Amino acid sequence: MALIAKLEGYLKTSSDPDQVRQSIARARADLAKVEADLISARAAEADASQRSAAAGNLHSSCQRMVDNRGRLA
Repeated sequence: MALIAKLEGYLKTSSDPDQVRQSIARARADLAKVEADLISARAAEADASQRSAAAGNLHSSCQRMVDNRGRLA
């Protein structure tokens, strides 16, 4: 965002404002892609965390089942 603000500052004094506008558009598109990638990564992290918790719960349940069967035998 600092880059976009800097480019917008150049826009006022630039001899080629169209080029600066194109740079601003590219910077905004790049920022949008990074934001989308970050959202996707956060969703993947949350999903992995849920799967990890489920696997841990399953492991604990299996361990209790093994322990209980050992006592019954």
